[in-house]
Amino acid sequence: MSTEQTTTRGLLVAVCGIDASGKTTQAARIAEHLRDTRPVHVARQPTDLYRGDDLVRSVASLDCRTPEALRELALLAAFDLARHARTTIRPRLARGETVIADQYAFPTYAFFQASGLTEMDWLVELNRYAPVPDVTICLDVPAETAASRLVLRGGSLRQKQDIDLRRLIDSRQTYLEQPWGRRTTYHVVDGARPIDDVAHDVLALVDSAAQDLLDGPSGEVLASDPAESPQDPVAAPESTPPAADEQSPSTDENPSKPPRTPEQGTSVLV
Repeated sequence: MSTEQTTTRGLLVAVCGIDASGKTTQAARIAEHLRDTRPVHVARQPTDLYRGDDLVRSVASLDCRTPEALRELALLAAFDLARHARTTIRPRLARGETVIADQYAFPTYAFFQASGLTEMDWLVELNRYAPVPDVTICLDVPAETAASRLVLRGGSLRQKQDIDLRRLIDSRQTYLEQPWGRRTTYHVVDGARPIDDVAHDVLALVDSAAQDLLDGPSGEVLASDPAESPQDPVAAPESTPPAADEQSPSTDENPSKPPRTPEQGTSVLV
């Protein structure tokens, strides 16, 4: 059992999605929206220390990523999140600040799942003591749309054929299926619409989470015995699979066809 019983009035918002789904843009919109009423800190995960670490680069640059190498990367990523939580996220939440995490643990899960490391229970266990987001916004865009955005990014020299479309498709599917365990605070928002339309839905979800936190009992528990917190996003996936009509269709027969997209402006709630 964890002895960490951190209480806070701070709000933790996680923004995730595949590359070029609009995460950084919407994280900035959230920050701008909230700064007039509360202190806000925008954090990026993995951190720059992880991205620039020589050991991480040496493992990530392997031509053929073996399960052993991927497990090394997963351990390094979990360490980076644990350090980031200790040094930045928890202290700021404890001071009542709102922390907006551009990415979080979810992209880690999606990356390793798409890379062939399907040991989701183990990945979740590595991160089980990470602070639980009060609300998670998953910006969903088709893989083809994301690839086009990557090509059109200012100063980008990438060509569409150089982008790993299969990885984008697989990662997107993982975000929609949520194999780490579904929870009602994880919302899938159609990110292929105009930025202002997306922001409207995103800000409404964030405001609702902030109000729930304000209305709830003082002292929200951020970390506790996982056995006592079955709805934590870092807890093991539910043993009962989703109903057939809730599952996203396979893309194996047509790799270029993106998975089913939630209806415009809606959230996937379980």
